[in-house]
Amino acid sequence: MPQFTIASVVRGHHVFKSIWTPYIDEVLQLEVEDNNPHDQNAVVIKKDDTIVGRVPKEFSKVINNFISSGGIVDCKITGKRKLGKGLEVPCTYVCNGSKEKIAMLRKSIAKIKQL
Repeated sequence: MPQFTIASVVRGHHVFKSIWTPYIDEVLQLEVEDNNPHDQNAVVIKKDDTIVGRVPKEFSKVINNFISSGGIVDCKITGKRKLGKGLEVPCTYVCNGSKEKIAMLRKSIAKIKQL
């Protein structure tokens, strides 16, 4: 299955740091978050069915659409937590899907990075 990776961060760790201590190479699951009042395209990051962070808003719409259309995205931790927009944890989003869906995702991410 074709794969595409996005270097990014787990946002919101300051909210979840009491329940999750990230470690390098840890793999977490992504899931669309319905009914989020702050972001209609929100995507949560989960460890064992517990929310431990969120995908950054700049990527949430594209990743939400990818997951909603049958794509699978995991989050692989790549570094120690740091200050950014709140407390963030460096990661890579590993996206798996059909060749066509990966091509569309690649184009969408390229447009975001140009902004």
